[in-house]
Amino acid sequence: MLSYKDVEFNDHLIKEITRTIEKASDGDVLNFVKKNKSLARGFQLKKSNAPVLRKKIVPHILTMRELDDDAAEFIYRSGIGQEFICVLSESALKIHSADLEAIFGHDAVTLAFLLDSRREIQMLGQVLLDMETDSIPDKNTACLNMADNLKNFTTHFLTIVKLPETITPPPIGTDVKKINDLERQIKLLQKQNNEQSNFIKEEKEKTATALKEKDDRIEKLIIEKNKLAEQSSKFQSIINNLEDTLKSLQQNFSSNVEAALASKLEGLTFRWLKERIQIEDALALSVTGDLLFQAENALLRQSQIDRHIKNRQELKKQLAEISAKLIEIRDARNNSLHPLLDLETIENQLVVEEKKLMSILGSVNELSHSDIAKSLACRINSSTADEEIHKLEQLVEELHSLGMSNSDFAYLQDRLGDRYDRLVAEHGYEALQVLPTNPALRFRMALGSNEPITLVCDGHNILNSLETFEDVRKRSHTEARKALTDAVSSILRPYQGSSAIIVYDGPDHCQENYSENVVVIYSGGGKNEKHRADKRIEEMLNWRHYIDASVPVFLVTADYALGQEARESGAEVIPLEHFEWMLAEV
Repeated sequence: MLSYKDVEFNDHLIKEITRTIEKASDGDVLNFVKKNKSLARGFQLKKSNAPVLRKKIVPHILTMRELDDDAAEFIYRSGIGQEFICVLSESALKIHSADLEAIFGHDAVTLAFLLDSRREIQMLGQVLLDMETDSIPDKNTACLNMADNLKNFTTHFLTIVKLPETITPPPIGTDVKKINDLERQIKLLQKQNNEQSNFIKEEKEKTATALKEKDDRIEKLIIEKNKLAEQSSKFQSIINNLEDTLKSLQQNFSSNVEAALASKLEGLTFRWLKERIQIEDALALSVTGDLLFQAENALLRQSQIDRHIKNRQELKKQLAEISAKLIEIRDARNNSLHPLLDLETIENQLVVEEKKLMSILGSVNELSHSDIAKSLACRINSSTADEEIHKLEQLVEELHSLGMSNSDFAYLQDRLGDRYDRLVAEHGYEALQVLPTNPALRFRMALGSNEPITLVCDGHNILNSLETFEDVRKRSHTEARKALTDAVSSILRPYQGSSAIIVYDGPDHCQENYSENVVVIYSGGGKNEKHRADKRIEEMLNWRHYIDASVPVFLVTADYALGQEARESGAEVIPLEHFEWMLAEV
């Protein structure tokens, strides 16, 4: 049996659906077929084929167990719902439901109510579905009733029902029984409205009482807060006094130590002078030995630093072994009659490891970078504490704002990302005292932690702003969207548990699962409505923050207003220039 939102349609409504679809306009038929492409098989989407497509739509809808939103909207637009019911309020529809039945027919009115987007109108349709239709006025009387009570809609109403603007009222004394039945229905609805008003009044009083209790609790909390503030002020004063006392003691202690050392040194000056002469004589003979000792010590310390990540020579040797093994794996896959599935998995892992080693070794051609960039890259690679690399990161950002080239900036961002990765691998994510200020680096570190994270992309904003997609965008918007989707999928491919959502503007709302962890969403909305994707992203971020604020969310956009909304929802915003060097690593 056909149903919609848990309401089953009887035979009369099913017949009314058939009649409604047969009256649908050619434009509505073609729009519905576009959304259900299986119906257009063998036919072109043009108005000359609309009659044949209309006949295919009828059995397609009647074989559904549950009407989907597209089918419900198509039937609603084809019937009387879109033409007249949308201009009436819920109360007016309740009063004139019998009049509408007399004009349009019980089944047509019930179907329009059930398919209306307003929940209260749907409930009124369920009531009409169970009501008998014996006591409805004649068409002329119904028109007079509605024209008299709905004066603001008289002209529109007469145009819809296609009746003359002047209607002769029925003779006095006729249809008394029907009028009485309408009055009884009106009284019943008024009683229901009174009951609802009383219920609302009681709920309002309960809400007012609850608000008063909350205000009282808030007032008590404010008093306690003020007391705690006073105590905190007193404690801060005590702490300041203790700090002053400690500083004074330290100064006195330093002066006493300096005086004692001066006295001691004055007594030992002569003996030290003699020892100095002896040491200078021996120093000329031992300089070479000291330098060799210092060199051995420096090499030992360097080997201790490299014990976790190895040195460049060992990494190059390992890279050569991986590249050779990768060639063997590919030859085996290409030449074997029945290649194992494990070969593909191992090949993908070797490609990831090869790319990682090439990134650490800096296989990018460094000749194209400036001397300042190369010098900073050396300092970044040799940094041993997260405070030091954090200062270098801030220095790179300042130099970029002062005119550093995008090539040098992307190169240094890559070096910073590698150094942060090595610090995390050596000390652990929790041991870092200062996290990166660059949101793209924080996103990269979050990926490396293997914790679930979400990357949201403002699709058209990225495609229309980055030069990376300029050429492909000029050829085809479809190819540009696919290029962005492929790039985002490549960023997330080595990491499990992370996901990406790319949102594009689009008149029809739909969702496409590009891969296991990449989803493409088209926002939907009217053709004249602006910022449809922005609104969809704001709703998504607010909902995710409400459901689970523990999962980190990163947004890529250049839209200032959207970025502000995202930060208020707990998300981090990655600027487009930072996202561009992320794409350059893919």
